Amino acid sequence: VRLRKALRSNGPINGALGTNQIYFGRYTSATPGEGAVPKGRQAFNKQKRRRAGRRLLDSENVWTRTSDLVSAGEPEEILFEVSKPDSPEILTRWDMQADPPDILITNYSMLNVMLQREREEDMFVSTKRWLDSSESHVLTLVVDELHTYRGTPGTEVSLMLRKFMNRLGLSPDSPKVRCVATSASLEGGSGNFASEFFSQPEESFNIITGQPVPLGPRKTL
Repeated sequence: VRLRKALRSNGPINGALGTNQIYFGRYTSATPGEGAVPKGRQAFNKQKRRRAGRRLLDSENVWTRTSDLVSAGEPEEILFEVSKPDSPEILTRWDMQADPPDILITNYSMLNVMLQREREEDMFVSTKRWLDSSESHVLTLVVDELHTYRGTPGTEVSLMLRKFMNRLGLSPDSPKVRCVATSASLEGGSGNFASEFFSQPEESFNIITGQPVPLGPRKTL
């Protein structure tokens, strides 16, 4: 929702960029466009295209109905709860395979599968080409809820991320990768934990802490 709010043409970021766009997409098992891009006229290819087409039409219909609700007086915020077909949000896996977005949202299970399949190979190739094309191009890897990646499962995710960076030609200490992690539950030693998880020097991390916001006095009816 926050990405839609920021990156749609009237958002605070893309509104300032004019005709330029920052594209993003959610690449998970729930994203339309399963399997390889359908080619040819075989029946199963037609079925895949029809399924994806129906999903896109459903998305457009939901957007239209939501827009009508806003026109009828509902708060504009609900527009960002749904996908807008002609926005910087890429809605199908096929489109993201052909032209990866600037920001890709996924989970570690899907990323692990992507690293093992041929259909996503072009995504890694084009990303590596972009990284190699300029010294100023840096990959930002963001991991949410870092505290959940502990023990054996956390080690497996950490090794998978190293495999991912290796696929892009990046060493763990490469200056062309920036690692960001968020957590509301990590206690002391968070720098060491991040260092071991990302295989980067502890001193390279800047720990930004927060303070709980106290609740105001309870209102009574």
